[in-house]
Amino acid sequence: MKSMIKNTNNTEVGSLLEKLKAEDERYFRISKSFRMIYFILIPVYVLITAANFFVSKDLLQLFSGVCFIISMVIFVWVFTWFYKSYKNIDYSVPTITMLRQAAKRYKPFQLNTLWLLLALLLMDAGLVFNISLSFSFVQVQVWFLGAVLVAICIGFVVWYVKYKPLRDHALRLFRELSNEC
Repeated sequence: MKSMIKNTNNTEVGSLLEKLKAEDERYFRISKSFRMIYFILIPVYVLITAANFFVSKDLLQLFSGVCFIISMVIFVWVFTWFYKSYKNIDYSVPTITMLRQAAKRYKPFQLNTLWLLLALLLMDAGLVFNISLSFSFVQVQVWFLGAVLVAICIGFVVWYVKYKPLRDHALRLFRELSNEC
């Protein structure tokens, strides 16, 4: 009976491992792409911000641009962290360790992504102080926070449909294998 459970677990682990590798590779490519986009956007936005300041001499416009630039730098840092994390995943570690790491990777909210809140706050400040926009403070907040909330909801739905089953499967196998030891 115990060998049957081990064979079932080995088959399940193999199946899960294939899915994890595919999703990890996908996350790696997405992180790499966003990282490259921001590496292009940052210098362009630095030049635009500098040119706008030299023309207008407006400190609020400069502050707005700097907020956007710092926000983009934080996004690059976060995507670089994800890029390196997904690039260096080691599937040769013991199965229990691999399952625990996979469950951790596919948590919906992770501590390291709190940096994104700072980036979003800076982006919000950049929008508020951007004088070329003809929106009031309240309008900026409504539109920006609305867009952020919609993005979070879409992200959570995608996680729930696509990644929660992977995480749940990894956690279930982790518990089963932990009980066998």
